[in-house]
Amino acid sequence: MTGKSSFIMYTRYSKLFSMLSAEDLSKLIFAVFAYVESGEVPNFCDNDGLNMLFAVMRVDLDRDSKKYEESKARMSEGGKKGAEMRWNK
Repeated sequence: MTGKSSFIMYTRYSKLFSMLSAEDLSKLIFAVFAYVESGEVPNFCDNDGLNMLFAVMRVDLDRDSKKYEESKARMSEGGKKGAEMRWNK
């Protein structure tokens, strides 16, 4: 997942986020950014709730990243075919 500059955050998380303290929410959000940027999986050793919430979000992050990579590969292949057709008339 490294090298990505963006990710999707779902509105369904808001109900879960509202149950967290501001400090825990901050820890979680920064951990999500670290995971997307570097693949680093956090360990909230003192907070099982944060570990569980991150695990739920990680499934979505990984699925969305896979979809993005597949889409990017399809678009790249389409672009190559289009360029070939244009220059090899």
